[in-house]
Amino acid sequence: MNTKRYTVLNTATDITEHIERTIALLANPTPHVWISILDADSIRRQAMDVIDKLESGENLPLAGVTVAVKDNIDVEGLPTTCAAPWTARVPQCDATCVSRLREAGAIILGKTNMDQFATGLVGTRSPYGAVGCVDDPSLVSGGSSSGSSVAVASGVADIALGTDTAGSGRVPAAFNRIYGIKPTVGMIPVTGVTPACPSYDVVSVFCRDLSLGQRALSVMAGPDGKDSHARAFSSSAPLAASASPVLLAPLAKNIEGIDPRWRSAFDNEIRRFESLGYQVRHVDVNVLLEAAKLLYGGALVAERFASIGDRYAKEFNPTAGEDETVRRIVLDAGELTAADFVNDQERLKRAKLAARRVMSGGDILVLPTTTRHPSIAQVEANPVSVNSDLGRFTNFVNLLDFSAVAVPAGVDSFVGITLLGEAFHDYALIDFAERVDVVVDYSATDPEPVPDNIGTDLFVVGEHMRGLSLNRQLTDLGARFEGEVVTAPSYSLVRLDTNPAKPTIVRKVAGGVGRSIQGELWRMPVQSMTHLLESLPHPMTLGPVDLLNGNTVVGFSADAMVFEESEDISSYSGWREYKSSVSRAPVATA
Repeated sequence: MNTKRYTVLNTATDITEHIERTIALLANPTPHVWISILDADSIRRQAMDVIDKLESGENLPLAGVTVAVKDNIDVEGLPTTCAAPWTARVPQCDATCVSRLREAGAIILGKTNMDQFATGLVGTRSPYGAVGCVDDPSLVSGGSSSGSSVAVASGVADIALGTDTAGSGRVPAAFNRIYGIKPTVGMIPVTGVTPACPSYDVVSVFCRDLSLGQRALSVMAGPDGKDSHARAFSSSAPLAASASPVLLAPLAKNIEGIDPRWRSAFDNEIRRFESLGYQVRHVDVNVLLEAAKLLYGGALVAERFASIGDRYAKEFNPTAGEDETVRRIVLDAGELTAADFVNDQERLKRAKLAARRVMSGGDILVLPTTTRHPSIAQVEANPVSVNSDLGRFTNFVNLLDFSAVAVPAGVDSFVGITLLGEAFHDYALIDFAERVDVVVDYSATDPEPVPDNIGTDLFVVGEHMRGLSLNRQLTDLGARFEGEVVTAPSYSLVRLDTNPAKPTIVRKVAGGVGRSIQGELWRMPVQSMTHLLESLPHPMTLGPVDLLNGNTVVGFSADAMVFEESEDISSYSGWREYKSSVSRAPVATA
């Protein structure tokens, strides 16, 4: 595991050196990880294009970041095989997610191995070979995004794209000690992605650093006008975890039978969270685990037959590369009736209602990512039962419209846990994962920003700032700290005569002498801004504030009539400086 926070490359020298190191690694690739790799000159040309754009002044949030792409996601000019070589085709354009990464300065390395047609959680169902775990090749890497996970875990790619319908972006993360971001269904368009079960397919992100993974997520997110399943980000979803989120953990009976090492690591992780001061409530999650059975044990798997059933001929043809287990799963789904499908859709709706009741007791659900780490030999001996067992805690997630982040267990990084939240709680989960991470130190730098089209900026100058008495009003509303900023030099900072004392800023009238006032910028969900305004006591209100960088944002203000009775404290430049000065002032004696 890389223990350093990733720094996006921003000079020609940095990018060139990084790419040359990557090309050297690709010259001796890990067995079975890649299905196709771009030649060195093609990779260098991408790097030069990024350098040219940087030097011309373009903003490239992923400049020089190298990307491995699962081979069911289109990359212009490279075959898309889905590990089913008889279906191979060469797309004429990138998938939307790939195109957006390129536009942000990312560099594509090639296409990675996978379980055939993204059907499996083991990484062995491929004619291109079974992908072994990065630490022990005799163990499975996890699937279906096997190659993508190992490409990142081995240090070749900075990030990798997988797909996740039933756990394919989480189980491989757990087995290879990296992070797997499983976004809300529809958050990233799947245009250019070969479907498995279209209603539940997502593009996932593997990374060794969550800040970089979040940046990639933000770049790819948002409808593209082509994918009918794509969704705009919810205006009410939190952009960060609250200061003290309530964690939900399963009852002991819900995780019976999992590998003792995984059970011990999970229990230790729950105790670690409690030691950090977080409240943990144990709840019965059996309704979620039962819903998981609908994906493969019910009629919803008919979507898989509708998507790829025509890729299989009537006769099994192993010489073409057909995997017998995948073939049977897909073709058996074609025997289901329309009535079966409708009935299971109704069962799923009831399960969603039950899931909301489970989640109503807390903010984040914590589960083991999977049940055990089997060997390749064990999978070969029992290809269906072992695979099914690995999906015990993953299969329900997309069905019930959850967001999820798979992380290495802090006390045992060879075991994985998953943080789960409701739809569009993706940024809150990542924020919490960074907060409790023991592998990478995220405390030294400001948090990664969210996209500009999500939420509303709020400028604060008083007790709502970090560490002060009212900050929790923001964090409980899902606000996300973006950084320290100052106003344009046209304001006064005044101390209101309230209890407790609060500051606000006053715009100077034309011709008046103003100052730049220090404060903080927070990003809030749109609906939360309304709640904040409704909760403000007289005389506080919200209004436009001009910042030194030229932007105009919403900030705290007050009714004009209170200014005449307020103390001007502009000479302190900020509320923290004023409070510090007051606390140091000598106490008068008689």
